[in-house]
Amino acid sequence: MRAARSLGPLLAVLTLPAAALPSQQAAPRVDDDIAKTSTVQGADLLREWRGGVMGTGFQIEAIGKDAAELDRVIALALDELRRVEDVFTVWRESELTRLNARAGQGPVPVSPEMAQLLAISVECGRVTDGAFDVTYFPLRPLWNYKAEHPTLPTEEAIQSALKLVDYRRLAVDREASTVELPPGFSIDLGGIGKGYGIDRAMDVLLANGIQNGLVQAGGDTKALGRKFDKPWQIAIKNPRHKDEVFAVLPVVNQCVQTSGDYERFFEIDGKRYHHIVDPRTGRPSEGCMSATVIGPEATFDDGIATAMCVLGPEAGMAVIEKLERREAVLVGMDGKVHLSSGLQKAGLPTEVR
Repeated sequence: MRAARSLGPLLAVLTLPAAALPSQQAAPRVDDDIAKTSTVQGADLLREWRGGVMGTGFQIEAIGKDAAELDRVIALALDELRRVEDVFTVWRESELTRLNARAGQGPVPVSPEMAQLLAISVECGRVTDGAFDVTYFPLRPLWNYKAEHPTLPTEEAIQSALKLVDYRRLAVDREASTVELPPGFSIDLGGIGKGYGIDRAMDVLLANGIQNGLVQAGGDTKALGRKFDKPWQIAIKNPRHKDEVFAVLPVVNQCVQTSGDYERFFEIDGKRYHHIVDPRTGRPSEGCMSATVIGPEATFDDGIATAMCVLGPEAGMAVIEKLERREAVLVGMDGKVHLSSGLQKAGLPTEVR
């Protein structure tokens, strides 16, 4: 029997008051480069928008009766994704970069939203025993996946950076809305930020009356209700042939978060070095080719999916089986597919090639 552990009190902080969501009278920003399509079934209309946000592709779908109203609400949800990106990015000035710049200066006042997301991040670190760690940022410059001629970092550089990585030294006070970073430490929320953005965008759809919809950014998805009269069909990519799909999950009112070693990587002497860095070793993880976590909250599960790639099938499944309302599909480095207890009879493939 699964030893369930409730995360409800912690994750409840992700639902901000209705006043914090875009109102029904808000004027959303509309871009010309957004691809928009429609599908009609009976009296219902599905509007779908696709484009780019958070450094990846996004997809938002909503079902209703009126195309103009659906477009207005989808635009609000997209604006929320962009707002989340603006707050938590490290690629330009943001609340997060300002927090990083004040490392070593004691408790720093932050927005309640920042304190809440960092509290979730610390919990992901605790649950996975450090396989997920938002303080891994000092390791990131050592692995340049965009370089024309990538090189491997020295052992000395890795060990030096690892001294500045430890989520347990991140002091988050949610009540006071303060965060304290030790000198030299810095935070990157790339492993959990898209999940948070998806949760927030879905909150916007709900607040504006949508009962059936979907928000997707990269490998992170949240599905509300049904796609007409059937579950939403969420595909899992083959991690060695990412244009192929090796499994499809029928989903109703759930999130599906997938992380993998196939999005950004380089090879040297036939060995693959990818972007999911093990914060415990400072090197690209060697646990899973891909990890998919199915659960109720995109934010927390985004961090857990990242950690599964670090932990590998055996240690990863031990974590999943202790979590309430979570299932997982883990593809080991040997291509074998591992399923959590709730998916044992799902008829999914046993390996990928």
